[in-house]
Amino acid sequence: MRTASVTPPEVDHEAAEGLGAECRRLLPSATKTARIGADLTAVVTGTPSARPASLLVSVADRETNGTASAPASAGRRSSAGSARHRREERHEPVPE
Repeated sequence: MRTASVTPPEVDHEAAEGLGAECRRLLPSATKTARIGADLTAVVTGTPSARPASLLVSVADRETNGTASAPASAGRRSSAGSARHRREERHEPVPE
């Protein structure tokens, strides 16, 4: 059986670099912080960077996806139960 050789398309590296620079200029950078309310609601304005996203996934239950109209109802809500549940899933010691 014969296999056909596939030639990758030519890439205009200068145009690709220009496109990347324009995207970085127009799009907001990822948010590195979250605001935690007294009721343990976490609100991230914009797209969270990897570190806060990972932290929130590990300790909280998602309430909404995407853009929320009211900051008080946006983001993730953490509670002793949700944090405990996440730690138990990862087989970590749970403080009493």
